[in-house]
Amino acid sequence: MFSPMHYHKQMNNRRYSFPAWIPFLLLWLVSCLTFTLGVKKVGFAIWGDTHYYYAYTRSIVIDHDINFDNEAHQPKYPFPNPPVVIKATGLISNNFSPGIALVWIPGFVIGEAASRFAQVLSFPITTDGYSVLTQLIVAYTAVGCSVVGLALNWLSLKKLFTKKIAWLTVGVLFLTSQLLYYTMLDPLNSHSGEFLFASIVLWMCVQLWKNHTQRWWFLGLLGAVGGFLGLIRNQDLLTIIPVAGLVACTATNWQDRSWKITLLMAKAAAVLLIQVWFTWILYHQFGSPYEITGQHLHWLQPDFLRVLFSEGNGFFRFAPIAVLALAGLWSWRKQELVLATVGLGVFLLQLYVVASWGLEIIGGPYGSRMFIGTLPFLALGLAHVMTSMQKKLAALSLLTLLLTSWNVFQILWMLKHS
Repeated sequence: MFSPMHYHKQMNNRRYSFPAWIPFLLLWLVSCLTFTLGVKKVGFAIWGDTHYYYAYTRSIVIDHDINFDNEAHQPKYPFPNPPVVIKATGLISNNFSPGIALVWIPGFVIGEAASRFAQVLSFPITTDGYSVLTQLIVAYTAVGCSVVGLALNWLSLKKLFTKKIAWLTVGVLFLTSQLLYYTMLDPLNSHSGEFLFASIVLWMCVQLWKNHTQRWWFLGLLGAVGGFLGLIRNQDLLTIIPVAGLVACTATNWQDRSWKITLLMAKAAAVLLIQVWFTWILYHQFGSPYEITGQHLHWLQPDFLRVLFSEGNGFFRFAPIAVLALAGLWSWRKQELVLATVGLGVFLLQLYVVASWGLEIIGGPYGSRMFIGTLPFLALGLAHVMTSMQKKLAALSLLTLLLTSWNVFQILWMLKHS
C-alpha cells in the first residue's frame, strides 16, 4: 500500500544517489588532462620503454609487419638503446611483450584518422604514426585501461564487501600505490593494460566463486584473459596457477575438475601462441625473448630483501599499503579461504619471479612496477582491513593522507631527479 513515508524515502535515495560510473569518468578526464599538461611541457609522449611497445603498434598498423627498422631509426623517436640486428632473421631485436601494443591498436587507428583529418584541414601535423595527436589518443586509451580496471575492482569488491568499503578500497589503492603514477603521469606503458587484465581476471574469479557457474565458455574466456595478461607481461602468466586452484574448488568431481583446468590452461596457451609466433619471426628461436637476448632468471638465488625493501625499487618501500593488504589477505582466510589464498598465491608467485630476475630489469621509472598486476588481488586484503577500520574514521583518514603524501613525495622526487 502506498504511504507518504515510503515515497519520501524513495525520493531521498534518488536525490543522494549518483551513477557509479561518474567518479570513474571524472578520474579518466582528470588523468588525461594531467598527462596532456605533461606532454605539453616536454613536447612528446613517447619515452623509455614506450618506444618498444609503440614500435609494435605502429609497425603492425602502418607497415603490416614487425620489422622495426623504421621505428628504431625514427629521427625524433629512435630506440633509446642502439638497435641490435638478429643475424638469423636480419630483423631488429625487440624483447618487449606485444600484448599492450595490441591493446593500443584501436586508439592508434583513431589517432591516425584524427591526424589525417587535421592534415586535410591544413594543420601542420604528420601522419606517420608519430604525431603528438596520435600519441595522446593512444595515451588516453591507456588511461582508460587503468580506470576501467579500477571500476572492475569496485564491482568485484562490491560483490564481497559493502559498497562503501568498495569505494574506500579502490580510492586508497589508487592514491597510495604506483597506480597513481602509471595512470596520471606515465600511462603510455604496459602497466595500465596489465592492471586492466588482472582486474578482469579477478572479476571473473569472483563471479566464478560466487555463482559457481559451470558454463564452459566462461572458463574458456577466463583462460584467454589470463593468457592475454601473460602476453602483456610474461611473468603475469603465473596468475593462471592460483586461478586454476579456484576452478578446481568449484568442480564437482575429479573428472569435472580435470576437464575444467585443461580447458582453462588450453585457452591461456592458445593466446600465448601470439608471443611464440612473434618471437619466432624476430629470432627464429622459441623461448622467452628476455632470455634469448641475454637476461637470466636466478631461480635458486631470489633476492627478496632487495625487491621488497631496497631504496631504488623496494615494493614495500614505494607502496607500504601492500603490507596492510597482505595482512588483510592473511586474516581474511578465516572468512574466504579460497579467494584469499588466490590473492596470496598471485603475490607470492610474482614475488619469487621478480626476486629471481636481474638487477637492471627491476628498477624503473617509479618503484617496483612489476607488482602492478598483483594490485587487484591485494585489494581483497585491503578491503578486509578497511572493513575492520571503518568505525575508526579518523585513523583511516590519517593513514590514507600519510601514505598518499608519501606516494606523491616519491613521485615528485623522482621527476626532479630524472
